[in-house]
Amino acid sequence: MSPAELLRLRLLHQQLRAPTCAEPADMPAHFGAMQAQDYAQSLWAVGVRLPGNPAPAVEQALTSGRLVRTWLLRGTLHLAAAADVRWLLTLLAPRLIAGSAAVYRARELDAETISRSLRVLEQALSGQPPQPRRALAAALQQAGIRTDEQRLYSLLHRAVLAQLISPAGRQGAEPTYALADDWLPPCVPFTGPEAVAELVRRYFQSHGPATLADFAGWAGLPLGLARQGLEAVRPGLVSVEAEGQTYWLPEPPAAEAPGPAAYLLPGFDEYLLAYKNRELLLDPARTRQVLTVNGIFRPIIVVDGRVVGTWRWAGERVELAPFGALPAQAAAPLAEAEQRLARFWQP
Repeated sequence: MSPAELLRLRLLHQQLRAPTCAEPADMPAHFGAMQAQDYAQSLWAVGVRLPGNPAPAVEQALTSGRLVRTWLLRGTLHLAAAADVRWLLTLLAPRLIAGSAAVYRARELDAETISRSLRVLEQALSGQPPQPRRALAAALQQAGIRTDEQRLYSLLHRAVLAQLISPAGRQGAEPTYALADDWLPPCVPFTGPEAVAELVRRYFQSHGPATLADFAGWAGLPLGLARQGLEAVRPGLVSVEAEGQTYWLPEPPAAEAPGPAAYLLPGFDEYLLAYKNRELLLDPARTRQVLTVNGIFRPIIVVDGRVVGTWRWAGERVELAPFGALPAQAAAPLAEAEQRLARFWQP
C-alpha cells in the first residue's frame, strides 16, 4: 500500500471524510476515547468531524452526561462516551494507580490519607448535584487533608480511577464532579481480555491503517497484551504492508469518499497524536514546530493527509503558519476549513 493510500484511509476511518457518527457522544465511542488535554481543542476535535454540530452542542453532550471528559489512556484526559467510561477504567486504572506510586509518595499521600480522602469526597457528593472542584477542596481541607502543591489534582484523579467520582461537566471554566454511581451508567460486563480486545477493535476501526505498536503506545498497554487483543479481533481486520511494516485496518477497507482536501485540526488531535510513528504524515524535520519540548501538540494544518503547518487564533481570525509554500489548489479548501472553524465557535 502506498503512503498516499494509507493516509486516504486514515482520513476516512478518523471520520474526517464521510463521517458516519450522528452526534457528539458517538464520536468518542467510535474512537474508544479521544485525547482531551485542552478543553477547547477537544471540543473542536469532535466538531471538525461532525459538521453542523457547533461548540454548544458538544458542550451540551458533556453537561447532560452523554459525554465525559475524564482521565483514561496513559492517565491523561480524554473524551469518552458515558457508557464506555467504567469498562475503560476497569481495564486501565490498576496500571495507572501503580504507575502513580512515586507521585503519591512525593506529595505525601499515603494509603491512609487516600482512603480518608475518598470517604470525605463520597460524603461531600452524596445526594448532591455535580459540585465544583473548589467545593471538594473545601471539604477536604475541613477534614484536615491538605490540597496544596498538586495534592488536590492527585486526590481527585485517584478518586476517579477508583470509580468513586466522575467529572461531570463544568460551571463556567471550573470542572464539576459527581458520584460515579449518579453520573455514569452501569459497566459493560467485559472481562479483562474482552476489554483489551474491544479497545483494539475500536482503535483500528478509527485509526487504521495503524501498527500494533501504534495501538500499544496510544493505549499505554504492554505490547504483549496488545498482541493478545489483536489476535482476538483479527477476523474483523485486514493487514497490509507499507514502508516495511504491517498495518491493520477494518475489513473491508473503506471505499473512496468525497471530503475536504484540507483541515485545520486541533492541538492534541488523534490524527497525529495517536501514532507512534508519525513520519508518514509529518516530516521529522518539522516535529518541533508541532510538538514542543514540553509535550504540547499545536493545532495543525493538514492538506491531502499530510501535516503542512500549524495555526492559531489571532484575535478574531485564524493565523496560518505553513512550513513552506502551499500549492495553489490548497487555497480554496483552506478557506473553507477556516469558515468551518468559525461556524463551530460562532454558530
